[in-house]
Amino acid sequence: MSPADVIRQMLVDLELASDDVSADWRAYTGFFPNDPNLALCVYDTAGRKDGRVMKTGEQITHQGIQIMVRGLDYLPTRNKTHAIALALDTQRKTVVAIDSTGSYIVHNVSRTGDIASLGMEIEGDRRRHLFTINALVTIEPMD
Repeated sequence: MSPADVIRQMLVDLELASDDVSADWRAYTGFFPNDPNLALCVYDTAGRKDGRVMKTGEQITHQGIQIMVRGLDYLPTRNKTHAIALALDTQRKTVVAIDSTGSYIVHNVSRTGDIASLGMEIEGDRRRHLFTINALVTIEPMD
């Protein structure tokens, strides 16, 4: 599983997003469909190399993610994004199970900055606000 898959499932587990197609704040990974209006998508982004273990030569990399939150009204969409950011800040050694694929330990989520507003997405007569959170994650598969 990609880091985006794991973090998306973690947000569903934390009840900040949903797997239910009829619910608000539906969560996606890697592709943001045009509908619904109230939704979020987690993307894999560039990580950061953080050195290597001298004894083994193993490279230590913190993988990157971006969470994009979309909604019709500015304040509720920003509030949802803020709630997600606060939840990410408190995650430490969180176990995330993904269907029959396996379980993962989210050791750490470090936001690389504050919430960013991308302004308004305008498509036809639809206007939706977009916010993003960028972070580095440390995730390990459980045996």
